[in-house]
Amino acid sequence: MTLRLLQLSDCHLQPDPEQSYRGIMPEQNLQRMLALVRQWQPDRLVLSGDLVERAQAQVYQRLNDLLQETGIPVLAFPGNHDDADMLRAQLNAPVFDHTNPQQQGDWQLVWLDSNVAGQPHGTLDASRLEVLSKLDPQVPTLLFMHHQPVLVGTPWIDRFACRDSELLWQWLQQHPHNVRAICFGHIHHGWQGEQLIGARRIPLLGAPSTAACVMPGSDSFVLDVRGPRLRWLQLGPGDRLRTGLLSSS
Repeated sequence: MTLRLLQLSDCHLQPDPEQSYRGIMPEQNLQRMLALVRQWQPDRLVLSGDLVERAQAQVYQRLNDLLQETGIPVLAFPGNHDDADMLRAQLNAPVFDHTNPQQQGDWQLVWLDSNVAGQPHGTLDASRLEVLSKLDPQVPTLLFMHHQPVLVGTPWIDRFACRDSELLWQWLQQHPHNVRAICFGHIHHGWQGEQLIGARRIPLLGAPSTAACVMPGSDSFVLDVRGPRLRWLQLGPGDRLRTGLLSSS
């Protein structure tokens, strides 16, 4: 059985749906990406943080209604622009599943909280890694977080990376695990790399933004005029993983 996922990240919805974000309209762009979602018909959506620009209940409620209309199950977790409690309270439609970790077919999905209150950068500590102890080491796992756990070569956003990723690498080295890839958002462009853990190479997958993507390698926020994008993932039997990016243009 193949599990088909779409990862949407960094939606940055504004309090007013007609309000712009960095010169573009995030709500309109999200609607464009949701049209792709309906065409692709994944088994599950993953919303990997910065869902809103400023945390307000009515903004999450608009997002709640938009995602409920798709009828597709959703895993959503906060980024540095989000309020975790408000997100969980307002994203309450039947399509939302806040279980962490969660079993999906032959795979398990887990997310780590990398947020620091009031700060754009990320962090990890022992308490944040405790959720990993709930994983079945025999089941292939896709791990999500908001902040990039490594530098991606884009100075604008690398200033705000996760600063304690070494704790995650140590945990994966010391514990039985079957993490097949680590997916993140925050960087506003697609990116792919890997992390060496012992003798294993774990893919690292950065997701673009459904609102405004940037040009990779830029020192400041330089808008990518190709428009918003999202990441697709196909998780197959035998730990097989395929991935790429989707664009509405």
